[in-house]
Formats: sequence, C-alpha cells, structure tokens
Amino acid sequence: MFWYRKVSDFAANAVGDTNDEGSHDKLLDNPQTNSDTNDESSHDGLLDNPQTNSDGDTNDEEKAMRIAMAKAFQDIQRLACVRHIEKNLLAFMQDKISMLQNQRRQLFQLVTSALDHIDLIDSLCDFESKITQKKLADHIKNRIHPLLVENKKAVEKPGLDNTNPLWMNNCCESVNHILKQAVSWKSQKLVDLIHKLHSVVQRQFKKLRKALTDTGEFVLCPDFVKFTISRDVWPNLEQKQKN
Repeated sequence: MFWYRKVSDFAANAVGDTNDEGSHDKLLDNPQTNSDTNDESSHDGLLDNPQTNSDGDTNDEEKAMRIAMAKAFQDIQRLACVRHIEKNLLAFMQDKISMLQNQRRQLFQLVTSALDHIDLIDSLCDFESKITQKKLADHIKNRIHPLLVENKKAVEKPGLDNTNPLWMNNCCESVNHILKQAVSWKSQKLVDLIHKLHSVVQRQFKKLRKALTDTGEFVLCPDFVKFTISRDVWPNLEQKQKN
C-alpha cells in the first residue's frame, strides 16, 4: 500500500454530492473499534448477513471462499472483520438459541469486554468458561474464538505492526456503499455497469495521485515519501512522467 487515508469522507466524495452519515475509517490506520450493539443495526459489508447452518457456522460458500483466499494468497496476513464477527454472534443468540433481547445485550457486552481486554486469548477463554449453554459455548469456542485469536496473531507479524486486532472492514463497506450509490441501487446492464464502475475507480485514482503532491485526502506511506513532488513542478511534468 503506497498511501494512507487522511480523512474519513471516502463515500461522499467518491460518488459526488451524496450524503453518507455512516462512519468510514482510515485504511488500516487506527480503525474504530466501537461497534453498534443494536441487533437491528444494518451494515452494508460485502459479507453481511452470512447464512448459517444448524451448527451456527457460516455457509459452505463462505468457507470455500476463505479456503481459496488462503491458498491463493499464502504470504499475506488476513484479518477478520470484528463487526461481522460480533453480528454473527448476535444473530446466533437470536436465531439459534432464542435468547431474549436483554440477555443478548448483556452477553454481548461481556463479549465486547473480553475483546477489549489486553490479553485477548486468556480473556476469551475465561469468558467461554462462564457460558452455561453448550450450543452457545461451542459456537464461541469453534467459530468466534479462532477468528479473534487469528487476528491477534496476524497483527503481531511484520506488515501489520500498528493494526488493531479488533479491526473492522469499514473500507470494504464504504466501497460497497459507493457502488450501490453509483448504480442508484438498481440492476444495470452489464456494459453500463462496467462503465459506471470504471468511472468510480478512475475518480478514486485521481484522489490517490494527489498524495504525490502532498494534497488531497491521502498521504504517502513512509517508504514512499521520497517520491513526493512539489505542487509547482507537477503541472510541468509530461503525462508519461505523471503515470
């Protein structure tokens, strides 16, 4: 990644005069970790509302995708979105074991406290030991706990040094929202859709390129700051040099 996001109005600016009141965090840069604890909240993430089987695990399609990604990108560090992990747990408590709303909220707060604990692994194990319902305990142990532990291990490796293990995939959610707005939330003919998506991407590239002159919403990563060009010099460069 050559640049970081400087401000958090990605969705509103990328599409035009749109009004997005949601929160969009910086790209892998101090992401927000406070998630909405309201069961009825809606998130437009790419893996939102995953279907679950009788055991409470996500469906075979998502599992297959995770396996394929692991095989295709073996050298990268993968992070699971905590917002979707939490939402998965809330849905499980509501749909699979029919917990009352106040019980779900209380349990959800306990989980959040465990996630915020400094020693994530020990706090999660301690939390699991307090669950009396076997089905829920198994779901946390087999589904929730491994993903969070995997996150913790991932951020301890080089490349994600300053990333929070409670990272949320708000960037993908922002892009998802941008694409929906670009097509007015309606089905499109393939050719029209391609043109609109290309337009969205081109606008984003223009915003990214401003980082080269230390302007706009992004800044270059430390390793690439040496490529910064003066704003006075940029207009005089040939197109080949700019590209």
